[in-house]
Amino acid sequence: MNVMIEIKEAAKTKPVLCLFDMDGTCVEYGSGEKAQIMANKKDFFKFKRPLKSILKKMKILSKTKNIRVGILSNCYFEEQRQDKIFWLKNNAPFICQNDIHIVV
Repeated sequence: MNVMIEIKEAAKTKPVLCLFDMDGTCVEYGSGEKAQIMANKKDFFKFKRPLKSILKKMKILSKTKNIRVGILSNCYFEEQRQDKIFWLKNNAPFICQNDIHIVV
């Protein structure tokens, strides 16, 4: 069964919180980027390419009754956390601020 169908089926009987990671899930992430992340490159996460097909599915889920869509991600520096929040406001405005969880 398709995962989206399973989530929607579960939401028919109880509320569902569906958490997505950012890096490599809804935001492009390359295998050679670790050095830039560890060097805390300015604005590294702020302007990453969105993965639109996943964002579209996230948005569909967020509009479904009894389903909340959120983010669970991590980073190494507070500046990166702020960049990720900036990115989400611009690329995934349908996600409620209370459902954004970024661990530094």
